[in-house]
Amino acid sequence: MKPISRRTFLKLAAATGMVLSVSGCSLLTPSPTHQVSSVCSGTGTPPDTEFDYIVIGSGAGGGPVAANLAEAGYTVLLLEAGGEAENAHYSVPAFHPLSTEDQDLQWNYFIRHYANDGRQNNDTKRDKAGKGIWYPRAGTLGGCTAHNAMITVYPHQSDWDRIAILTGDDSWSSDKMRKYFQLVERCQYSSRTWDFVTGGRHGFSGWLPTERPRQETLEEFVKKDPQLQHILAAVALTTLEDLPGSVPDAILHRAIPKLFSAALKEDINHMDSIKHRPEGLYLTPLATNGGRRASVRDRIRDVKKNCPSQLVVKTNVLVTKILLEKVSALKGEQSKAIGVECREG
Repeated sequence: MKPISRRTFLKLAAATGMVLSVSGCSLLTPSPTHQVSSVCSGTGTPPDTEFDYIVIGSGAGGGPVAANLAEAGYTVLLLEAGGEAENAHYSVPAFHPLSTEDQDLQWNYFIRHYANDGRQNNDTKRDKAGKGIWYPRAGTLGGCTAHNAMITVYPHQSDWDRIAILTGDDSWSSDKMRKYFQLVERCQYSSRTWDFVTGGRHGFSGWLPTERPRQETLEEFVKKDPQLQHILAAVALTTLEDLPGSVPDAILHRAIPKLFSAALKEDINHMDSIKHRPEGLYLTPLATNGGRRASVRDRIRDVKKNCPSQLVVKTNVLVTKILLEKVSALKGEQSKAIGVECREG
């Protein structure tokens, strides 16, 4: 049996159900370097309204950017093509698979995995009607953070360092990127004191809360579910196979509840685990708050509440065109975005 990798383990954990704000607006309004205008008929915003920035899309990229700009004192228009529906499929973590089928949230994209039609048609995941490969997206405030599995695991350090090497930009290095994780995270399953003493490098004041399932509840699940015990035993065997000697299956199965209890105390996002134990049995932290989904939507709403004059959010608005104008630059004439055209509904 091959050693299990960190990525493979995370996939297995998700499949087996084991993965069961910085507030306050800037007091100083910066002088805008430019202003852009919106042209959104019927959205409630006058067509000639000007903003320092217009952000298209409220997902994991656009939402935080718009919120940060607003908190910094800029006037921002955030446009989202989807709506703002919120139901149990959104809020209950266990229902996240159902959100991809929810008419209020789903946007069904179909893509191609191959340019060659022959290879494309042999893809087992292709749609029989010929649309391509189904690629579920979320058309709603918060984008795909409204329907993802909420898994919040810090990447391999080598991933960041590889990007730094490829780009020649040291700001992508793993040590520097960890600081951004700390700014975003609001860890709710560890204490500041313990984190400081052990060098965990968690964030405790960010806008994204992270939690883990209750230890007592999961221990009871393991004790009562032979199938889950079998899966955990398989993971443990794979992890332990490189150690000298062997552990009989019967003994391992009896030890699983205790091994699982010990694993609950380990933290996959702790820097010690990331550096020295990237593979093993862990509980996966989730982006939840009090057992309820937490997403970019919450960040947007918080900033809109605290900075109402800085952030304007428009849902059900589809941008159809970005307006450009030619401007002079050091490298010659270049295009500059000055506004958008969009339609409501």
